[in-house]
Amino acid sequence: MTEIENGVDVVGRDDELNLLGGLVEPLAAGSGGSIVVDGPPGIGKTAVLRAFVARVQAQPAPDDDTTPVSFTTASMDEQEWPYSGLHLVLSGISAVIDSHLHDALMTELRELSVGLGDHTSAHQVSMRLLSVFGQVSRPMYVVVDDAHRLDSSSQQVLGFVARRLGSVPVAMVFGADLSTKPVPFEALTSLYLGGLSEPGARTLLENAAGAPLPARVTRQIVAEVGGHPQALLDVVDRIPADQLTGRVELDVYLPDSPVVRRLCLPELDHLGEAERRVLLVAAASQDRRLAPLLDALREQDEAVVKWMIDHYLVSADGTFTFRRPAIASVMWRAATHSQQLWAHEALARAYRTSGDDQWLWHSAQTSPGVAEELAGALYAAAGASARAAKLEQARAWARQAVRLTPPGKRRAERLLFAGQLALLAGYFDEAVRLARERFSEPMTAQQRGDLALLEIRARQLVDGEVPSGVVTRHAEELAGTDPSRAAQLNLAAALGFARRLESAEAGRFLTLAQQAENVDTTTAGMLRYTEAAVASLRGEHDMSIKLIEGAEPLGDTFAEAERHLTHVTVLVRAGAYAEARQLLTGLVHDPILGASALVTGWAYAVRTLLEIRAGDMNAAGTAAKAWENAGATGLSNAVVPACMIRVHALLGETELAWAARRRALDRARRHGDSWVNALVAAETGALLLTLGRVGEAVATLGAARCYAVEHPDPAMFATEPDYIEACVRNGEHERAVAALEVFEERVIAVPTAWAHHTLARCAALVSAPEPSVPLFEEAITTPADGVSPVELARTMICLGERLRRLGHRIDAGRWLRQAMAVAESIGATALVAHAQEEIRATGQGPVVDVATISGLTRAERRVAALVAAGRRNREIAAELYVSVRTVETHLGRIYRKTGIGSRAELASLAAETAEPRR
Repeated sequence: MTEIENGVDVVGRDDELNLLGGLVEPLAAGSGGSIVVDGPPGIGKTAVLRAFVARVQAQPAPDDDTTPVSFTTASMDEQEWPYSGLHLVLSGISAVIDSHLHDALMTELRELSVGLGDHTSAHQVSMRLLSVFGQVSRPMYVVVDDAHRLDSSSQQVLGFVARRLGSVPVAMVFGADLSTKPVPFEALTSLYLGGLSEPGARTLLENAAGAPLPARVTRQIVAEVGGHPQALLDVVDRIPADQLTGRVELDVYLPDSPVVRRLCLPELDHLGEAERRVLLVAAASQDRRLAPLLDALREQDEAVVKWMIDHYLVSADGTFTFRRPAIASVMWRAATHSQQLWAHEALARAYRTSGDDQWLWHSAQTSPGVAEELAGALYAAAGASARAAKLEQARAWARQAVRLTPPGKRRAERLLFAGQLALLAGYFDEAVRLARERFSEPMTAQQRGDLALLEIRARQLVDGEVPSGVVTRHAEELAGTDPSRAAQLNLAAALGFARRLESAEAGRFLTLAQQAENVDTTTAGMLRYTEAAVASLRGEHDMSIKLIEGAEPLGDTFAEAERHLTHVTVLVRAGAYAEARQLLTGLVHDPILGASALVTGWAYAVRTLLEIRAGDMNAAGTAAKAWENAGATGLSNAVVPACMIRVHALLGETELAWAARRRALDRARRHGDSWVNALVAAETGALLLTLGRVGEAVATLGAARCYAVEHPDPAMFATEPDYIEACVRNGEHERAVAALEVFEERVIAVPTAWAHHTLARCAALVSAPEPSVPLFEEAITTPADGVSPVELARTMICLGERLRRLGHRIDAGRWLRQAMAVAESIGATALVAHAQEEIRATGQGPVVDVATISGLTRAERRVAALVAAGRRNREIAAELYVSVRTVETHLGRIYRKTGIGSRAELASLAAETAEPRR
């Protein structure tokens, strides 16, 4: 997104604004020009023009004055009045010119405006306006939106003048739809606005929704609507909130949108019945296979079918798509219910003839009520699709099977299957709704227990809630007759509380499950991996690994996914990162589990946390993007952004770090989880420490530490080393010593490679200067496979700082350069910059070849030049027509490539490089 200082935002138009920015530099030199921003209605021309104006006005002008910019919008209501549009434009120019400095110019404008009449020669008016512009002494912009709606006389004058501005400091920018053939503007340089890119469209949708949206939701909307901003905004406004947030699946067809209809099928009202009929059948097809479609249309006029194929479809490899994907939704929403039923009946006949199970789904759409035979066939087909890893198709068919099944035992069985498929697809609200039908349906206690287990799992995944009342009620009902099901309910609660880091409650429900006797194989397996999860939470890592490795594969798909992910979590907490990566890779490539949106999103969330612990910031960022693209919903929407605060901070992406914090806090407030809030505080404290705001870091980390010390494993929140370092840097030595004593006791109780290394660093930090050096060196040189390179680089930097303060500058430089090398290998730009600052403080300075600046890209050299000129990041962004984030990214790359770490040093390097050219 392009951010404008005065609040005018435009999404996904950086490239277009950069091109418009080409007017700025020549204008400053006294040479004007013109351009037409072209595009269809609703594409965003006005937004781009306003963003451009905001950029211009944000730039410093001579004498600290603002650059005059007139902005007018033409109206169709005045198209029949000669020169009405020009009169409007001249009034706009008069309004922005300082009358005290340009008395003569103001007089000329007034006289020109008054002299306009029905019979005034356009050529004479044009020459006089050029004369007026010739008196302009400083840059001025004239912006006219909807210029194609100007009256023809005004178009002639403005088009004539716009082609002759080379010698005057006036730039004219028009917004127009050139498809309407406004001849005077067709000869001007034009910039065509197409649809937004997918990332831009997604940002627009999220802005309109007021919250981040799952990637799968935005992908589906953009795939059908395209990147037309007005259409996207109209559609997103019509979609229910639960569908937008991904908790319930989007409808197959877009909501009825006049904007989409006008864009995609403007000829709809002029289509005949035969044309509408064939398009409707094509719209009803779900698998988009061409042969069944043609079979369904065999009784229709061949010429009409050919017309549809030639003009509306694109076919390849036996399938088809609509040339404009939203046509399917437009046709479907425009049809009556009886017409829709007819389309499904035609397709059902065609598929049944070929023996394809798709006929079942289309037949179900024509059945208004109970149809047991059809329901049974759909249920069997859904099972076959699930076993073939076609989970979306299986879920659609299972839903229809439930709808068509009469009340009773079979319906309860089908409710459970449909709910499990909804859960695996990540549609948690749908799973809860299906599970709660147990309250209104006749079924056995065992079936109620199974549906209760489904609800418990779904509610945990939505927001981390553990509905312990539901667990207890159904477990007690089943305890005497079905101990296995009762135990599974208690195990689900235990695992849920373990994920919430509530050890006591997790242990209580685990004990209840352990008391069950003669449980079945599936329950025994669930017990094993739940025991491992609770042991891991308590810091009993050796025991947790032993337990999880003894857990057998399970027949229940969801339980099998839980087993795998619990195994990975246990390994990550124990520091066995390589093995954890291997398991996750196998999971996402599993033919069944890997087809589940829930499992893949879950796996990428765990992978993000794994890479953060392992200290590979680039890999963590990649995993977080994969998690985002998986369209994950639920509690991970708070946890992953919270963990990414530290990642962005270390990568030098400060704005992204604060954005991740805002997102995590918003999600944490919605869920009301104290542990997520504590995690946000811990990661925010790490960000503040990285930024050198140590006083704020002490307060923030202190609050997080109060929660962290309640958990046996110090690595659970990784807060204490940050807190101790912040205290030392803030001069609060006694507080640091007290915290170190507590940390040491906890490390002895739960020893890990990370804990031992960070404890050694903290002990060195609080020690006197001379004795601290061997402590730092011991921490660095003691081999430990599980030590993160981030922690290693931090320890080296601390050692380098201490040596420099002791006067051992050469040794300090040696350790600091090693820290730079480690930090660069994992993308930790912030640590690289810290090490470079310390190297400069030693007086050595990094060894930099002044020729390295020639290795920068053109964009990086432009940023470097502006930094050397003393510009701030926001000023550079405005001058180059890019976002502040882009400037920060360029600076990070410049620092890495040149081996420097400050703006002052970059300015010096730029000057040294430029010297030989003089």
